[in-house]
Amino acid sequence: YLTLFKPPADTHYSAASFIQQLRQRGFVIMDGDNCPGAAGGFRVATIGAMDETVTARFVKAVGKVMHELGIKSGTPAR
Repeated sequence: YLTLFKPPADTHYSAASFIQQLRQRGFVIMDGDNCPGAAGGFRVATIGAMDETVTARFVKAVGKVMHELGIKSGTPAR
C-alpha cells in the first residue's frame, strides 16, 4: 500500500527535516511533491512484513519527530 499524507498546517513543519529525521530512525518515507494536492506532504509505502510492532515503532517515531521539530498538530491546512 502507498498512503499519502498532506502536509500539516503547523508552521514548524518542514518536509525535508521530517523525512530526514525519520530516516535517521530507520524509516524511509518519500516526499509528496509529485502527488496532486499533497505538495510538501509525504508518502508512506507499507512494503514487506509490516506488523503491529513495526507500525507502533513508526507511529512513535513520528510523534518524537513532531515533538523535536515543534509541530503541535498534524492537521493539514484546509
